[in-house]
Amino acid sequence: MTTAAPEKDSESAARRPSRWSKRAVQVVFQSSDLTIIIAAALAAVSLRFGQSELPDDYAVLVALGAFAFLFLGPMFRTHRLESMSDPVTAVRRVASSWGLAVLLVIALSFAAKTSGQYSRIWLGSWALLGFVALGSARLFYRHVLTWLRETGRLCGHSVLVGPADRMEALLPYLSDRENAILATVAVAPDRGGDGGNGPGAGAPDLRDAVREIAVLCTRHRIDQVLLAPPLDDDMALEAYVGATRFLPVAVKILPPPGVLRRRSDFGLTDDPAVITVARPPLADMDRTIKRLFDIVVGSLLLVALSPLLLLLAALIRLDSPGPALFRQRRGGFGKASFTVLKFRTLHVAEDGTRPLRQVTRGDPRVTRTGRFLRASSLDELPQLINVLRGEMSLVGPRPHALVHDTAFSEQVESYMARHRVKPGMTGLAQVTGLRGEVPDVETLQRRIEQDLYYVENWSLALDIKILVLTAIKLAGRDVY
Repeated sequence: MTTAAPEKDSESAARRPSRWSKRAVQVVFQSSDLTIIIAAALAAVSLRFGQSELPDDYAVLVALGAFAFLFLGPMFRTHRLESMSDPVTAVRRVASSWGLAVLLVIALSFAAKTSGQYSRIWLGSWALLGFVALGSARLFYRHVLTWLRETGRLCGHSVLVGPADRMEALLPYLSDRENAILATVAVAPDRGGDGGNGPGAGAPDLRDAVREIAVLCTRHRIDQVLLAPPLDDDMALEAYVGATRFLPVAVKILPPPGVLRRRSDFGLTDDPAVITVARPPLADMDRTIKRLFDIVVGSLLLVALSPLLLLLAALIRLDSPGPALFRQRRGGFGKASFTVLKFRTLHVAEDGTRPLRQVTRGDPRVTRTGRFLRASSLDELPQLINVLRGEMSLVGPRPHALVHDTAFSEQVESYMARHRVKPGMTGLAQVTGLRGEVPDVETLQRRIEQDLYYVENWSLALDIKILVLTAIKLAGRDVY
C-alpha cells in the first residue's frame, strides 16, 4: 500500500488559475450577506424616514439581526455550497434562517422593553427587503459557483482509496472536478484461500490505509475520502466502509467509471451514482465556533489557574523524584496520535505505546500527591496547553493511550467512531459517571455510547453544560 500525490505538469500548473477553497467561498458569501442585511436596513430607513444613516438604537437592532442570521446559518445550512445547485432549496433555507433571525430580534426587543421605540413600518420593510435581497443573492451565488467550477478555481481536497487498477480507471473521470485528488492510497486485495481477487476472495486489510488517511487529515484540509472498492465483493465493500466510517470527513463510494458522470455542475455531491456513507459530524461553522470557544475559554482558564499549576508542579517534584509533567502518546482527531500533557501521578511513566495496565484503586504506582490529583482530576489541567495547540478540545471523548485504543477497538466495533471529533479534557461520559478504570466490555460499551451521542449531537450549549457539570463534580472520588 502506498500513498502518492498525483503527478502535475509544471507548465500546465503555472497556467492554472488560482484556486479557492470551499471555506473561503463560504466566508465571502457570508460577508456578502452581512452587507446585504445592512443595506436593506439603510434602504428601509430611507423609505421610512427619508434619511441615509441608521440611528444608533436601530444600528444595535441590525447588528443583532445580522449576528442571529449568521448564527442560525449552520442549522438551516444557509451557506452550504451544495445547496446553491437548487434555487428553490437555497431560497427556502435563507427564508427560514432570516425569518427566525427577525423573530429573535423582535423577541429580544420585547424582552428589553424597547420595542416601542422602533418603527414597525421600518421593521417590516427591513424584513421584506432583506428576504428579497438575500433570496436574489442565492441566484447570483449559483452563477458565481458555476463559473468558479468551470474555470477550475473552486477546489477542495479528496483522497482516493482502493485497488490500484480501479483507481487508475477512475482518475480520468475525477480530474476535472472541484475536489482535486490530493493523494491516492492503494489497498492490496486479500487473496483469501484460493489466490484470486474476485468475489469472495476475502476482505482486504485497510488498517495501514486508514493510518495514512488519518495522517493526511491532520496535515491537510481534506474534504472527502472517495472509496473505490470492488463492488462485486460484499466482504471487501463492508471492509472499506467499516474501516473509514470514523474518519472526520465525508466518505463516499464511487461507482464504476462508466456510470460516473464526467462533468457535473456541482461535482460529486449531486451525482446520484455516488453513495455517501458518512458525513463529518460538525459543519465548518460548527468547527469554527467550537475552536473559538476552546481558544477563548482555554486561554482564560490557563491564565487564571497558572498560580495553581505552579504550586502543583512544585508539590509533585517535592513528593517523588522525576519530572512534574507526564507525556504520553494518545489517539486523537481522525486517529492521528499526539502527545498529551498531564501532571505526573505515578512513580513510573509509560509512553502508551507498549502494553500497560490501567490504574486501579490502591495502585502502588500512584504517588501520595498523585492520589489527590487523580481524585480531583487536577492532573488533567496541563492539557489546556493541548487545547490551545489545537490537538484537543475542552469537551470531547477522552483520549486513550495508543495501546488501549487498539485493544478497545477490537472489543467494541463502534469504538473508533469517537475519533471523528477532537478528544477533550472532559466529556459526556465523564460527567455521567463513566470515568476511570474500564473493568469490562459492558462498561466500555456504555462509555462509547455516551461518546458517540456527543459526537452526533454536538452543540455549544452541550459543551457549556458538560463544563459546568465537570466543575461541580471536580472533587468526585470515582477516579483513582
